[in-house]
Amino acid sequence: MYSNGFSYLLKSLKISPSKMAQALNVDRSLVSKWKNGSRKIDTNAAYFDNAIDYLIERNRELEIEFLEKLFSSIYHTPNNLLGNTSSLIASTKKFIFDDISNYQQIIDNSINNGSIYSANISIYDDEKNALLGILNFLNSSISYGKPQNLLFVFCKSLDLMMNNKYFRNEWLKKTLMLLDMGCHLNFVYSNSSSSTLGLYLFSLINHKNCNFSYFVDSLDNYYNYSFHITEHNGVFMSSNQIVGNETQFYSALFKDPISIKFYTGWSKNILSRSYPTFYNINISEVLDKFEVNSIQLPNKDSIKNTHYNYSSFPIPYIMNDELYYEILCNSVDNEKDIEFHFNCFKSIKNSLYKNSNLLAIDFYSINDLIEFSNKETIIYESMSELVPKLILTKRQFKKHISCLIDYLFSTDSCNFCLIPDTSKLNNNLFYCWCKKNEFLLVNYKNNFLDFKFTTNTLLVNSVSLLLENTYLNTPDNFKSKEYIANFLKSL
Repeated sequence: MYSNGFSYLLKSLKISPSKMAQALNVDRSLVSKWKNGSRKIDTNAAYFDNAIDYLIERNRELEIEFLEKLFSSIYHTPNNLLGNTSSLIASTKKFIFDDISNYQQIIDNSINNGSIYSANISIYDDEKNALLGILNFLNSSISYGKPQNLLFVFCKSLDLMMNNKYFRNEWLKKTLMLLDMGCHLNFVYSNSSSSTLGLYLFSLINHKNCNFSYFVDSLDNYYNYSFHITEHNGVFMSSNQIVGNETQFYSALFKDPISIKFYTGWSKNILSRSYPTFYNINISEVLDKFEVNSIQLPNKDSIKNTHYNYSSFPIPYIMNDELYYEILCNSVDNEKDIEFHFNCFKSIKNSLYKNSNLLAIDFYSINDLIEFSNKETIIYESMSELVPKLILTKRQFKKHISCLIDYLFSTDSCNFCLIPDTSKLNNNLFYCWCKKNEFLLVNYKNNFLDFKFTTNTLLVNSVSLLLENTYLNTPDNFKSKEYIANFLKSL
């Protein structure tokens, strides 16, 4: 039994009389007398305010909002007031001198089972409601309205969640909203649950605010779990296990600070033991040997595999030199910069497009091309510091289209594919070079300074499958060189 409020606070905040005495520069026996009630604390003494400050500082160190929760339950003080330091000080002083027998039931509820406080936890025991709970959790994170750190962990659970089409689409939409708001996501998955990454999550892979990593999990397939953690909103934990022939589901939403701290620590520990899915690679490495962190691919000239590209505008590198130089003169003011960009153009063109033996499939949006053709001034956004924003007249655009047609028929290894519905590619512009079973090279919205490279086989093959299926499922006329050429001529 606690003799007074001071005794209860010391115990709950894990403060020994010795620590309090040291902080106040008083004798330990004095603090012990305060604790057992044999001597009252002198409110006029200099150490009194220091003692209150020490209690509040210890409360902050523990990151469990103990004082806030205690005073909210016994004084019914609004949380917004308890966030104010002066209000917290006033409540702490009041509690120390209050007769705590008045709050005995509240205190007993916590100490009888050894808990520091009670918290409301939302529990889900079936998969459908758990998935809806995750979506609601993401909605509340969006409503927070400010950038925050996100940590998602999937152990053998990612493929299961992605197989639900409605959940997948809604989950992806909400996650992208958070990333576009400026949130940063660490996406961590087990090595046994990555087969759907490329198939469904390509827009996340491409996003500049999302980092992917994987960890090696156990071979035990009888359990799986996932964590959705948002810095300012809580933790949504979901898990299931097989008992006999029955799958049991359990999910919980934690909002209390101790649970958030524990599960965040658990997830960060997994993150610390994970391996990056992608390595950064710059344009010079792409044009040279594709060497990343001691991983070296064969020389580009010896590689025969499919090169995929999707862009809102035609590839600049198939222009003839005269046309590109003319456009540069319209787009760049400084002669020195014009020469720099022109030399970059010729280097990339010679390296990747001229006399190339790479099998290529270039995807183009029909709607985007038509929209360009109807404008008097056409703008190709900058792809990197090597390729500036290009400003084309309608005449120059048509010349570019003519170059595109010539390139299509002059290169046997090149194929175009017209896409009537860009959503088939997750409505996300991408550039990638993918070779099944070997590697994936991808960048964010055609920014050639932000290449990502991976040899993670499951991920590589899931992306390869996505692109192959997109091409194979496109109507034949949208892949016919003759049909495509006639369409381009009509622009």
